[in-house]
Amino acid sequence: MIRKFNVTEGELYALCLSGWETCGRHIEKMNSFSPLYTADYVKARREEVSATMAGFDRKQRRAELFKLRSDLNLQGKAALGHWRSLKLYIETAFAGEKLEAFMVEAGQPRYRLAQRKQWEEALKLLQAGQAFIEKHSEALLANQNMPAGFPAQYAASLEAYHKVHDAYMSEGIATRERTGTYVQILNKMYEDLLRMFAAGREVFKDNKPVLEQFRLRTGLDMISGTGWAGIKGKVYDEQGKQRLIPGLIIRLPETDDELQQEADGSFVLNHLAAGTYTLEVEAEGYQAWSQTVIVKLDTYSSVEVRLQSAAAPIDPIDEITVLKE
Repeated sequence: MIRKFNVTEGELYALCLSGWETCGRHIEKMNSFSPLYTADYVKARREEVSATMAGFDRKQRRAELFKLRSDLNLQGKAALGHWRSLKLYIETAFAGEKLEAFMVEAGQPRYRLAQRKQWEEALKLLQAGQAFIEKHSEALLANQNMPAGFPAQYAASLEAYHKVHDAYMSEGIATRERTGTYVQILNKMYEDLLRMFAAGREVFKDNKPVLEQFRLRTGLDMISGTGWAGIKGKVYDEQGKQRLIPGLIIRLPETDDELQQEADGSFVLNHLAAGTYTLEVEAEGYQAWSQTVIVKLDTYSSVEVRLQSAAAPIDPIDEITVLKE
């Protein structure tokens, strides 16, 4: 869903509330121009703004995703630990020239990506390990190599990981769906406001002071006030795509502000004093990012945050040890 408004969500809320208040002050003349504009209609539009503000709590959604991601980290770490134990049992049970083929069957090629928290790859790796245990349990258990209780432990670990993985993915999908619905609602609010402003300018075309109250620019000036300054930015992932990144934290240490991304991955901080600031960005799975930003009076400083995937060390597990018979 594409945003039709070129202001922040907070600015749009403020514009709508003040705009409909202006409409309410001139309701008789507005109603004479169009029967659509009644006191009840204006009240409904203001209530719609308030309900939207309350219903789409971005901080709460981010907290929910962060909790699920933390659970996924813990379960993933435990499950990968079981897979590494399985690798050792495989190396002992199938030592020889065919060991590499057995390791591929157990999911070895997926391990590097799984270790880098690519959750789908981790799930496929663990499932491959489960299938390997079921197929080769007799050989793995021979000579007291693999403990008799290990298959049950591995299956339980996989089940726990699968459960939290599904919950995290479902919440991510739900968040994207809510974001699409959210933008759709904001677009409608914006269109309703512009339509009302156009009607107001027609009604008061001979009364310039009142006409000015029905201009978007006037509303923005009232919101920002004089001497405004700030930072506007966009966040890009490792593929160069501008997007909302769950769990992303944007901080300004000098003011102790923590910013939130908009639905399209942008962010904004208003009402800053002119000066030099440090913008810090963190997101799990990405390298930390920071940049010095100089903010000048009566302008916004633009920033592009281009994140890179966190470099994960290569675990010794990636090196397959082939024991010669």
